[in-house]
Amino acid sequence: MKLHKAVKTGLQLLAIGTSPLLIAAGLDYLGIIDGGNFLLFGMLAWLTFYPALITIAYGITRTLITHFKTK
Repeated sequence: MKLHKAVKTGLQLLAIGTSPLLIAAGLDYLGIIDGGNFLLFGMLAWLTFYPALITIAYGITRTLITHFKTK
C-alpha cells in the first residue's frame, strides 16, 4: 500500500519541529550542554506538533479511502 503524500509531509513536519527540543533535552540530560531555558525549542515543537498530527491523520484517511476504493 502506497502512503499518501500528506503522511510523509506530516512525519517530516513532526521530525523537524520536535527534533531540536529532543536533542537539546538529551544533551542536557547527558551533561554535554547546560540546558538553561528551552523556551524557543518548546515553542517550535508546540507550533508544529498538532498540525503534523492533523496532516498525518488526513494522509492516513486518504490512503485508506484510496486503498478500499481500488478493491
